[in-house]
Amino acid sequence: MHKLFFQYLPSQCVRRFSERKLSIELTRNVKSTVHNPVLTRDFIFESLYHKDHGYFSNISERLIFQATKAPILNIDQQLLDFSRIEDEVDYVECLHDLYSNGRHAWGTPVELYQPWYGRAIADYIINTRDADKPLIIYEIGGGNGTCALSVLNYLREYYTPIYDQSHYNIIEVSKALHEIQVERMQDAGHLHHFTSHNLSVTDWREVIEGEVFIIALEVMDNLPHDKVVIHNNPRAAHPITQTCVIPKVGTINSRGDQVYEEVNLPLEDPHIIRYMDYMNKIEHDRELMRSLEPIVLFDEKDTGYYEGMKDIRPFHGNLFLKALKRIADSAVETFNNSFTQGQTEYYIPTMQLMMLDVFNCYFPGHRLILADFDYLPEADKDPGIINAPCVQRKYRSLTPKLDTKKFMQLAKMKYMEGKSIDQTVRENSETTYVSKSFNSYLVPKGSCDIFFATDFKQLQIVYDRLTQGRRGSLVMKNKQFMEKWARCERTTTKSGYNPLLKDYGNFSFFLT
Repeated sequence: MHKLFFQYLPSQCVRRFSERKLSIELTRNVKSTVHNPVLTRDFIFESLYHKDHGYFSNISERLIFQATKAPILNIDQQLLDFSRIEDEVDYVECLHDLYSNGRHAWGTPVELYQPWYGRAIADYIINTRDADKPLIIYEIGGGNGTCALSVLNYLREYYTPIYDQSHYNIIEVSKALHEIQVERMQDAGHLHHFTSHNLSVTDWREVIEGEVFIIALEVMDNLPHDKVVIHNNPRAAHPITQTCVIPKVGTINSRGDQVYEEVNLPLEDPHIIRYMDYMNKIEHDRELMRSLEPIVLFDEKDTGYYEGMKDIRPFHGNLFLKALKRIADSAVETFNNSFTQGQTEYYIPTMQLMMLDVFNCYFPGHRLILADFDYLPEADKDPGIINAPCVQRKYRSLTPKLDTKKFMQLAKMKYMEGKSIDQTVRENSETTYVSKSFNSYLVPKGSCDIFFATDFKQLQIVYDRLTQGRRGSLVMKNKQFMEKWARCERTTTKSGYNPLLKDYGNFSFFLT
């Protein structure tokens, strides 16, 4: 059954919407067939988030560093003791040990630098919030719940009055991670200040009034994208096409998995059209575009700026909007210049747009704290493909403890004693985990992590146009944010190297 996204929006949030082709499902329960192609975003969504065979549903309990599953009862508990790490080389070796000696597919900054990363976010919130209102936080995709624990433990220990009037919510699509979050919060004694909602953020349908801080750490990179092909040939029947996925007829790989292929169809998806229009990259039916444009109604006295943020905003009022327009025009020019010859493939963050729709309509007083990768070198290999996904899978590898000759002698001797070769390998090998990258997202569903870099300039443009320019936004590099809000001395190594500031150089914060 298709889920209609816009039909659930509050009437005061929407001006007019076209009745044709406006329905769009966020989590299609429709299987792709030759006669029923699915959009790229729907294929990726099922690959990552399907409740039975999705990547995060199948192995989510093994994704994040298992050392952090226990509740953080000591507010200074760390995954890495930076005071004992010598320098950058020693730090890299520590990370290598964490990744290679465990099943962890990835470790987020909030996990690696706990509790200091979460406490930096808490200090930002404490210093920019409306002090006269209860503190309400919603985190999207809370992982193991480490950010929530870091924040709540910090508030309970040092800001008890704020803690007593606070409530921390997590919107978590993974059932396995949802259960871990609830268990850890219960063990830490935070259940009276915590709720975990087991659903996708794009399925949220409740209006939350008042100031609400929304945290999303490494969420945008795993939001499914759509793929469009821009044909610069003036004779092309369709200048812009949307890419869909179908099963390749009669093709099964060696493991019995269905093989899929792409097909380009005329552009008709309203979310793709709307995103392209926001970026000034589409000439389309203007009446359709006007009907697709959501308008959010604000109180006339609401300027969209928060007094608590004036100390970090470089511009205010008309000056800020003029500066934002200059940034927008520059980014649009860059966007347009990337399509000059032949044909170019572009991955568009349409589900990111849907998420912003939810924030805009259901959290009218939202304060966004979005942090993610602004660049991924693995995705920058083909100039004809813009914002390609990174597709990775982690494998278990057995490395013999003996050299090849001695191992073969031992295996032969054990075999004569009645032991199988497999048993000898297991008993005399070390287990390590290695990552493998793939060139396409068309891998067996649920087998790989699929993630994208975030273009923060384009994010600013889309957010500004979505909110009709009534709210400002600020992009800060990870180093800038942490220098202002983190206790950097707690993540400094003996040599003075600070990975909280130096590592994750391709990471940025989006603040509103």
